[in-house]
Amino acid sequence: MSLESRRLSSGYVNPPQLDAALKLHHFILELAPYHLGISPVEIDYLDVLFGFDLAFSGNHDEIIAESLLAVSPLNCIAEEAGAKAVDVQPTVTVALSEDCRLQARIDVVTRTNSYQVRTGDYSDDVISVYLILRRYWGDRPRQSTQQLLGEMSERAEELCDKYLVPRILRPISTAIASRS
Repeated sequence: MSLESRRLSSGYVNPPQLDAALKLHHFILELAPYHLGISPVEIDYLDVLFGFDLAFSGNHDEIIAESLLAVSPLNCIAEEAGAKAVDVQPTVTVALSEDCRLQARIDVVTRTNSYQVRTGDYSDDVISVYLILRRYWGDRPRQSTQQLLGEMSERAEELCDKYLVPRILRPISTAIASRS
């Protein structure tokens, strides 16, 4: 958990079940108004983040280009003789509601740098894939933050099962496995 001047964050790494993480976050949201003076009027947005780390000691950007962008027109520059991927970190954000107040974002974060690509000396860092659901307030929400958190967590889990796991995580895992 972290508390900054304009942000309250909490996380649960590798929960045994989603309910365990939700229980913690519900508890924090329940206490925030009383112990931190945070009210729904002061909240700009609420985020739910599901994060996945994939271990790979090699060119992360090359793995992402190969597994997610192989047939994309965006990857055409990689066809240039001698081209090497050095920064392939796709991010996509979409609105999931008519008023654009509910949005989903997929971030793929690589940690390879140009020095590593040049020397072939790669670290043991992970490739991270994040699904972030964000609900902007606009005006005061008609539901409690706890209720919104529950609904957003369910939606994020559905999006992970339907899209993130089969279309993002599996292809990256398969590309990593093919290099082992």
